[in-house]
Amino acid sequence: MVSRTSRAPIALFLVALGACTRPASKTPDASAAPAARVDSLADAMFAARLELEPEFGTEAGLTKGNHSAIRDNSPAGIQAVHARWDAMYAAARTIDPALLAGRTEWATYGMVREAL
Repeated sequence: MVSRTSRAPIALFLVALGACTRPASKTPDASAAPAARVDSLADAMFAARLELEPEFGTEAGLTKGNHSAIRDNSPAGIQAVHARWDAMYAAARTIDPALLAGRTEWATYGMVREAL
């Protein structure tokens, strides 16, 4: 079984890859709002991972990471991390993936749901 921690870098990579290949749109469509929510959620996941697992930033060679900290492995810290991921999962479940059909955010959404 693959842990949440080991799946997250793959999901974040695919989210970044999807952002790089987004086609330009001249007119807004019905999927624009859900797509923006998916992008926002993916950004929030990345920021949360840097905050909750500071060593991730160091391992990934990110310049903005907190390189002098480690994750809180206390029972309260672990519970706080689970609550944060659960809240993001609940937000992801409110997005209808059918509205994302044909957009790169559809793949991002799938990776976000899987990572959470």
